[in-house]
Amino acid sequence: MFKFFKKEVDEKIESEYLRNMGLSFEKKMGITLDFEPSLAGINLKLLLISEENRGKGYGTEIMKNLCRAADLYKTNIELRAESESLKAWYERFGFITMDGEYMIRVYRKC
Repeated sequence: MFKFFKKEVDEKIESEYLRNMGLSFEKKMGITLDFEPSLAGINLKLLLISEENRGKGYGTEIMKNLCRAADLYKTNIELRAESESLKAWYERFGFITMDGEYMIRVYRKC
């Protein structure tokens, strides 16, 4: 596994447009994106799409960009999916279930 210092990961993520993208989506479209560095790579804490914005592809676009950034930096993404429908959605992006609700996506070589 990759072990990063929090500051190093923060600088890498902030140097990409990903952090700004999440903040601008939140203000304009009722989307909340929250993630933080972890020992495994990136811990996706929250991806919340308002009811009126669901089904428009915003979540898919955010996940595609997050996965691209993780691949670029050769880091994994971990998250917790609380329902079978969420697990199925995350599996579309290459996530696998590790233990119960916990899922991980191992980076892919670019």
